[in-house]
Amino acid sequence: MSALSRRRGTGLLVATALLLGGTSFGLAQDRIGEMVRVDIYRAASKGAMNAVPCIITITGDAKGAVCHEVIRAEANKNLSGGKATVLLGGDRVICELNPSNGIQAVTPRALRPDGFTPEARSWAPTTFSPRARPGQTVELGLVPKTHGRTYAGGWVVRPEPHATTPKRIRP
Repeated sequence: MSALSRRRGTGLLVATALLLGGTSFGLAQDRIGEMVRVDIYRAASKGAMNAVPCIITITGDAKGAVCHEVIRAEANKNLSGGKATVLLGGDRVICELNPSNGIQAVTPRALRPDGFTPEARSWAPTTFSPRARPGQTVELGLVPKTHGRTYAGGWVVRPEPHATTPKRIRP
């Protein structure tokens, strides 16, 4: 089993452990007019960064909030959604949130790639609180943090139309 396969399997276990409890999609559908829709796109890159998992969770009182409609890049078809969703390069997810909720992006220490300082501050969870009213949609781009052309670890979450999210990250 390759390191990548072990890493992906661990990512699924971590994502399962992060789930905050069972909220059916039906409850979120009933409250759709009260929710903010957040469409998150994780840009694909050329190379190993595609395989570094980013776990998206809903912060705050997540009652009724849910992530669904996960659109997988071809290489990532076997992962599932929920309140914690694993995204790899090229993946997208739709989350329905209360206006008081936020989105957190993190790669747990056990899933960080070799060759990086696993406890570096750049790996701290990145949290984003959408500034939108119920019924509105916010598009977010999710890209690796960099210093110049070097990957620093961690994630940048920024509001932007998916058409402007960089599709390739150069090393």
